[in-house]
Amino acid sequence: MLVTMILALVITAFAGTVLLHPAFHADLRSYVGRYASSVDPERVRQVVRQISVVVPARNEAESIPNLLRSLDSQRVRPREVIVVDDQSDDGTAEVARSEGANVVAAGQRPPGWLGKPWASFVGGRAAGGRYLLFLDADVTLHSDALEHLAQALLAVAEDCGPTPTLSVQPYHRTVRLRERLAMLFNIEVFVGASRRTLGPLLTMRGSCCFGPCVLCGREEYERFGGYAAVHDRILDDLELGSRFIRAGVPARSFSGRGVVDYRMYPGGVRDLLDGFTKNILLGAQRSGAWFKVLSVLWITGLLAVPYATGVAVTAGNVTMLVIAAVFYVFFAVQIAAAGRRLGNFGPLSALFYPVHLVVFLFVLARAVALSLTGRAVRWKGRDLSARGGA
Repeated sequence: MLVTMILALVITAFAGTVLLHPAFHADLRSYVGRYASSVDPERVRQVVRQISVVVPARNEAESIPNLLRSLDSQRVRPREVIVVDDQSDDGTAEVARSEGANVVAAGQRPPGWLGKPWASFVGGRAAGGRYLLFLDADVTLHSDALEHLAQALLAVAEDCGPTPTLSVQPYHRTVRLRERLAMLFNIEVFVGASRRTLGPLLTMRGSCCFGPCVLCGREEYERFGGYAAVHDRILDDLELGSRFIRAGVPARSFSGRGVVDYRMYPGGVRDLLDGFTKNILLGAQRSGAWFKVLSVLWITGLLAVPYATGVAVTAGNVTMLVIAAVFYVFFAVQIAAAGRRLGNFGPLSALFYPVHLVVFLFVLARAVALSLTGRAVRWKGRDLSARGGA
């Protein structure tokens, strides 16, 4: 029995290591340091000055000043900053204007469009730059962020040929303890969205766009219609990444530690539950088969270790308890190593990962239940169907 237990846990631990690989090797700042440091600084500045920043915003009066001030403090300024006000009722437009942004009203959505794709489409249409940088309103940039993005863009272009699309999952800045419950969600979302399965296990590679920060060429964006092509998608970033690839545009994904930050779901646990409910099931539906297999194996291992610990304590089996403790530490270190690259979740979050696992599984069960019953998730004042429509 112990041999079988060890073998099963080794398999799940190995699956986790393969699954989490993107989180260990997709840091934007590290990538720039390794591959883009030799890029001509003047070319970098030229790219930044041709960037039109587009910020779709709905009821973001509290968070958008931080983004606009971080854009204003860039060492190299972009061509323009456009905030698209998506029928906000909290004074978002006035706040954005007071910070110096060019504010464009999204206007009434056409039938069948969702809010963010529509606002992003309107902003892209109003922009005049050679490059488009779509940012969520709750993002904050470090002072050299635009230069890092431009350096990475040029480095990837030299490697792949045409102008690529870059996307960044911002580093999650947690303030309250409850916000750290997003740790496992962040890990799963990042590793799931930063790869796609092309066939055998080792041919996985980056494919999607992380919606909070997407940099692309205007010509490449317009090649397939941009956000108009994903106008009815709740997870528009996943679909956008696929559309870029189908149009022959290379897509690379990064984590944003030290470059791009955000604070997710500061409104509380309900915001976190609703936000990840709308993301997790729809994301799982689009994930490749290998990602699903690796995720199930890894989650099974995470569940099995606390269970084995309880059985060992109840039965007084010291050998089993030691084995369970060894794997518990391994999984905790694994989670901590991935988590620290994606947010300031802290080592205690990894040490008490079973608490996070319970929340993760609850949200997954909730998403499945909503999908089966056809009920909607309330998000930013709008009802979104768990099946993928508005």
